[in-house]
Amino acid sequence: MRDPIENVKTALRNAGAVYKGGGSTKGSTWVFPDGEEFLFQRKAGSPAIDARVASRKLNQILARRSGQVEEEPVVQRVNGAARVEVPAATLVPAVPAIEPMQTLDTPPSTNMKERWSAAVAQAEAYREKLLADAQLADRRVQMLKAMVPFMEDTTFADTLRAVLPSLDPVPAPAVAPPAAPPPPQQISEYVQVTRELVYAATQTFDGTFTVNDVVDRMLNGRDVDKVERNRIRMSVAGGMIALNERGQVTRELQGIGRKQSIWRAVVHTAHGSEAPDQTQAASQ
Repeated sequence: MRDPIENVKTALRNAGAVYKGGGSTKGSTWVFPDGEEFLFQRKAGSPAIDARVASRKLNQILARRSGQVEEEPVVQRVNGAARVEVPAATLVPAVPAIEPMQTLDTPPSTNMKERWSAAVAQAEAYREKLLADAQLADRRVQMLKAMVPFMEDTTFADTLRAVLPSLDPVPAPAVAPPAAPPPPQQISEYVQVTRELVYAATQTFDGTFTVNDVVDRMLNGRDVDKVERNRIRMSVAGGMIALNERGQVTRELQGIGRKQSIWRAVVHTAHGSEAPDQTQAASQ
């Protein structure tokens, strides 16, 4: 009985394959005339099994090469690694997708004639839309065809660039920063409020007075805005509290809500400072 391994080698030689190399125990490499490699593997441990696997593989290759079966990707074995050569795909022009027809939306009605009339109106509107789109597409085709004779003209592109607007974004106009206000031409009048000035203003009253009275006395008829007057009043009120703590003015009536506190200046004597009410209470 002939060795099955020799039968495979004989079939390879008959197919035009040439021995390339490889050991007899691990396998051998054969090359066909067109450069395709065939690896005769010897890994099953049984010559009969290795020969049967190699024969099946060789028959598939020979059938493919003779055109009896559908062509498969060519597999080449290089140093035991498979390399697949994918055949070049034939480019098929893309077919434009056909837009599905508009679905009719007829109103719910039991009258068949009304539903049919509504469907006719919708179909006519859809047809008008398609006709308008077709006219627009046809006009575009005509314009493109009209420019075909000028494609070879070297000045055509320059002419288009000169006529068409630039695609570059238009730079935003530079915004000038707001001008600084001019410096004042004269020093504005500013009412200075100190504790000494508040005390001097309180000494000009013979009887009782309020914070607003002291503010009016310090302004002396000067016309100031509301913000400046509030600032002066708060400063005067703080000075009155400080003078009260030092015993230079007394509070006769505590203000509640909108009602202001009533103040009185302390009368200074040779032996000290006493408020009029305190002196009168001591004499009684």
